[in-house]
Order: sequence, then C-alpha cells, then structure tokens
Amino acid sequence: MTDQGVAGQQEDGATDDLKLALGKLADVIQGRPNARDDLLAILSAHLDGPPGPDTWDKLSQALLSYFEADAGPVLLWVFEAPGERVPTANGVATKEVAYLLDSATALYGPRLESASQANGQIPDDWALVRRHIVNYQGEGRVALRLEITKYNGDVALLECNPNSLANLCRWFITYLGYVGDGSSYTEDTLTGLREAMTAFEATLKPTDAGQTSETGASVGDEAKEPAST
Repeated sequence: MTDQGVAGQQEDGATDDLKLALGKLADVIQGRPNARDDLLAILSAHLDGPPGPDTWDKLSQALLSYFEADAGPVLLWVFEAPGERVPTANGVATKEVAYLLDSATALYGPRLESASQANGQIPDDWALVRRHIVNYQGEGRVALRLEITKYNGDVALLECNPNSLANLCRWFITYLGYVGDGSSYTEDTLTGLREAMTAFEATLKPTDAGQTSETGASVGDEAKEPAST
C-alpha cells in the first residue's frame, strides 16, 4: 500500500472518531432542549473577563460536568482552536450540533482561543503588547508608549524615548544569554528575532525621507504572545 493510501486511512479513521464524538454530543442536545442556552451561559460565566492561566481548566470542568465524559471532550477539542476546527466539525455534524458550535464560537471564538493559549502560562508573563509611537513635534522628541497586558489581567504601562527602550532591549538580550540553552526557544521565535534585528539595523541607515507628524500624533499596533508548543 502506498503512503498516500495509509494517510487516507488515517484521515478516514480520524473523521469517523470525530463523527462518533459529535453524535454523542447530538444525543445530549436532543435530551436537553436548553443545551444551547446553557452552553452560552457557561461560556459567559467563565469568559466574561480577561482569561487567566486557570480559566481554561475551570471552563473545562464546567463543560465536562454539563455535557459529561461522552460529549464534553469533543466540545473542548473544537473550542481549543475554533477557527480551524469548527468547519471540520460542522462537515460531519448534525444541523443541531453545527448550530450549537456556530452560536458559541460566533460569540466567544476569540475569547476561547485566548483562554486556550493562556492555559498553564505563568500569571505574570506577557500576553499582549500594544504600542504607540508619539511624535511631540513642538518639543522635538519622540516617545514609545507600551501597554503590556499579562495573563493574570494586570496591565503595565511604559513610556520612554527610543534610546531608553533600545537600552532596555539590550539588557533583555543580555539576560537571555544567561539561560545558555537553545532548547528554551522555538525556531519561530528565533527566526522572528533575527528578522526584527535585521529590520532594526536597516532603520539606522541615513535616509532622505523626512518624517512629519502633528503634535501629539501617534501610530500604534499590537503583538501577541504565541501559543506555547
């Protein structure tokens, strides 16, 4: 048998397992007419605020308690990565189950992903960074304003000039060198770090293109901590 044939059998087996699990979920829904409303109430209770390191565990316990061991695990599997797994599940689910999944993820999809990513993380680790570059044209200075959201929901604010932030980054890199173990980093992280350093070096070259900005004007974006592997 070819490798493609083996892969096809594995995929068919996974689809059969998923269909069986979703069938058990359909049985629960059929026996509980208010299952959709109850599910949304459970999600609301656990995802109302910023997700913390224990949010996913508490949500898992609630879903397993309500949907029991037969149907709860497949819900958790879908909710871990709803963007890619809901379409897969809906492809083999009943209309009632598909409606349940679509309703839940339409309202709570991003929060479910955030809760899954925060699961087991260090509470004081960073989850999201929003930055704004502010050009104080009248004062002839530029500042970087960082808003750092931690997994425990706390927010730290930092505003400094570019040279100060560069010094802070220098010390960060120095401290990382104390770890002395390449296995502590993912390849994606190291690749992104190298690319960022290359892009930063490019900004240090003289340019004829002057930058203009209104007093107090700012531009911003945000970075998210990637899910642990």
